Amino acid sequence: MKNHNKLTGFFVLFGIISIFISTQQAFGQTKLNLLAGAGFPELLNVGLNIQNNQTKFGIGIGSLPVSDKNIISVSGNFYYYLGKLSSLSAWRFWFVKLGLNYVRDETKFVIYEYLYLNSRIGRDFNIS
Repeated sequence: MKNHNKLTGFFVLFGIISIFISTQQAFGQTKLNLLAGAGFPELLNVGLNIQNNQTKFGIGIGSLPVSDKNIISVSGNFYYYLGKLSSLSAWRFWFVKLGLNYVRDETKFVIYEYLYLNSRIGRDFNIS
């Protein structure tokens, strides 16, 4: 179990580092967004969104540091922006999100695997 935790930790760390390295060359472009967050089912996560016109595609990986469990989450998302254009950016205010999440929860005795299909309607707020 401990070796598996180390292996999962390695893959999460590798994913985080890969995302940071891949975005270092693209900071001049406004079409890549690096994300970090916490929630369910994404857990403590990092991700990368790629914007194209009024659509956005995203991927992410997350984990939950619990001593006797090994919990990992992988997600993919699609956003479509609609409504009135913002005066502060080229993005519309409102969006529809469709996502697919895979969660693996492993204990000493059993492994649970979940696949979630989720949707969301939301609004972006420009702060600057």
